[in-house]
Amino acid sequence: IEFADAVIVSDYAKGMLTTTVVSELIASANALGKMIFVDPKGKDFSKYRGSTMITPNLLEAATACGLELNDPDLVVHAGAALIESLALDNALVTEGSRGMTLFDKDGESFHLDAAARNVYDVTGAGDTVIATFSVAAASGMPFKTAATLANAAAGIVVGQIGTAVVSRDELDLAVARANVK
Repeated sequence: IEFADAVIVSDYAKGMLTTTVVSELIASANALGKMIFVDPKGKDFSKYRGSTMITPNLLEAATACGLELNDPDLVVHAGAALIESLALDNALVTEGSRGMTLFDKDGESFHLDAAARNVYDVTGAGDTVIATFSVAAASGMPFKTAATLANAAAGIVVGQIGTAVVSRDELDLAVARANVK
């Protein structure tokens, strides 16, 4: 961690990322002043407490917060609840075809409509979001810009069948189309 610009924890709920392991990772990253980004799994997100940001999808966020899926303000309630209950700086809730919303600890939110033109396969979309966001944020980009890039990258990935890699040229083109600054 000492030599990393940021830490990404992608929890697939396979048993390796126990509460102890994740807590130690977060504590170590925080002690060294490193950002730590988490793609969470499970019903109990308490083990992610103190991370810089988590990136749950809407169902994961609702489940972790004990919210009903038919709540018309589900995204707003989940984002605020996650930040407060987990002492996060930010939460990025991915919403599938509705895009994603970035929340910060000051109560601000930033919604991005989905960037995908055609959706063929959502395999790897969450991994693409956290990877793209984390690299952008670690390079010093503002979180809103990082979220915009992550959204564009996810739009590329879901437009392909199977797991896919986003090339620099594809991301540059998607960003140009979206007129991202």
